[in-house]
This record gives sequence, C-alpha cells and structure tokens, in this order.
Amino acid sequence: MAHTYRDIVYAIFDECKVISDDASLEVEHVIHIAHKYRGLLFTQKYKGKKVEIPFAYYQRLNVYFDTSYNNGEVYQSIKQLPNILDITNLWQYTFVHNDGMRTENLNFINPQRFKVVGYNKWLKNQVYITIDLDNKMYVKSPRSNSANQVNLVGEVDVITDELINTLISEDELSQLISETLGDAYIYYDTILDNPIEGYRFNDDETLDVLDFTFPCEESLIQPIIDLCLKEIGIINGIPRDATNNASDDSSLPKQQN
Repeated sequence: MAHTYRDIVYAIFDECKVISDDASLEVEHVIHIAHKYRGLLFTQKYKGKKVEIPFAYYQRLNVYFDTSYNNGEVYQSIKQLPNILDITNLWQYTFVHNDGMRTENLNFINPQRFKVVGYNKWLKNQVYITIDLDNKMYVKSPRSNSANQVNLVGEVDVITDELINTLISEDELSQLISETLGDAYIYYDTILDNPIEGYRFNDDETLDVLDFTFPCEESLIQPIIDLCLKEIGIINGIPRDATNNASDDSSLPKQQN
C-alpha cells in the first residue's frame, strides 16, 4: 500500500494531540524530519548489501535534453537532476530506459569513463549516459553514429541512414538532429534524497505536496513515524498537558499560592 505525505504528517499530528494541544508543528518541518529518517533507515538496511531494493523507493524522472548540437556527440539535459540518496554503489540501483522498460544500447556510466567512451569501432551503436558534477545528465554516441539517438524517446527515430546519406553537409545534419531532438528524453529511475524534488522536476503541479506518494517500503513507515515523534518531543520533550486548553501553558512555571 502506497502512503502519501498526508498519511505521514497527519499521523504525527494526531499523536501530538493525544498528549498535548500546546505543540506547534509546521508541515514543512515534519516532512524534513521524515525525509531524514527515511534516508537513515534505508541506508542502515541496504548500504553495502547485495539485496534487491523494493520498487517503492524508486522515482521516475523524465529527463529532456537541450536541442543544441555539440560536435555531433554530446547532448546535455535541460535541467539539473535532484540529488540521489547518498549510499555506496547506488549507481547499480539506478536505471535509464528509452521506452519505460528497455535499456537497449543505453549504458549508464560514471563521469570519468564517459570522457573516453565511443572510440571502440565495435561499439558504434552504443549510447552512453552519465550525470556530471553539475548534476546534469549527458548523452553521448560515437561521431559516426550521431543519428543513432533513436535510443531516446521522442521523434528521433525519423532519422534514418538513408536520410543521412541524402544530406550534403555537416550543417544540414546538425540542423536535422537539432530539430528532431527537440522533444527527446529518457526515463531515469533512481532513489532521491528529497522525493519532493523529483515531483517538481517532472513539473507535477497538479497535486498538493501532501498528496504526493511517500517513496518508502511499508515496513519502514511506522518506524519513521515513531522516530519523528521522538525527535519532535512527544516522548521526551513535550510535557503532558493536563488542562488541554489550547494555550501554551504547559511550559510555564507553576504559580506560587
């Protein structure tokens, strides 16, 4: 069962009201704490372990690319990508797709290797993808295979070898690819440090933040809520309010008679 941010936040608010109505909580603060403990519990459970991570953690980003034509090889994403969760070897838990399922001819590699790929004559039909230090995604294919960006989603597949052979100059090829790549994008599935940034990256403005899905496995939802309550002070911080009069008098010293 998928939980929304509303489920998490209001579960915490309800627990607060059981003990005291003097506590003043902000939704943004509760979400920030929930993100922190989601990352902490995820890291404790999966860091450095060869186990399958549940799909509930993953978010899909639609990464669109700049239409500028850069020497027939490299294309740059228009937006900076949100930060992924900081865990060792997370690269092996991120995926790129050209149609939502297949990864045919798409190779997701680190920035260091990205600089030297594409020179093997036997791998000219490969497309290489990386995320550089500027948090932008880059796509590269060998010079002789620039039009093989059919591995991206969009209208790129209208470019054929026959069409290229009819072109007279590099400028014509540049213009053709630049125009055709106008709506090119790929799917990028990963685990984000701040899931809300993923929704905003996809320009999902139709829902309230509280209605977004909280990307986490079911078994960790209650521990996250409990840890949030403990940090906020329900267990050790906020005093019990016997009067429960909606006034912040539980923290005031008792008056002497």
